[in-house]
Amino acid sequence: SKELEASHLEDIKAQRQTHASDVRALQDGHREGIRKIKAEHERAEKDLSSRMDQAVADLRESHRQELERVREDGKKALEERERSAKEAHQRAIAAMKKQKD
Repeated sequence: SKELEASHLEDIKAQRQTHASDVRALQDGHREGIRKIKAEHERAEKDLSSRMDQAVADLRESHRQELERVREDGKKALEERERSAKEAHQRAIAAMKKQKD
């Protein structure tokens, strides 16, 4: 009976050690899982931040190019109006000279 009790106590002790070991392994696995998730989250944030920065840079460049096009178009339109006005002025002067003669 004493041997049975001693054997039973040994079994309980072994089960407790196994349980403690299982709990530690589970906690370690949990910590490692959290570490991996955090690392992946940081990578995703950096990637998103980088892509957003690139999108902003692309948008700024596109805007700059569009403004440049608008300026060029405006400049050309102004030059065309000035040329047209000069031609009309020249025609008016020619017509006035014709009337004098």
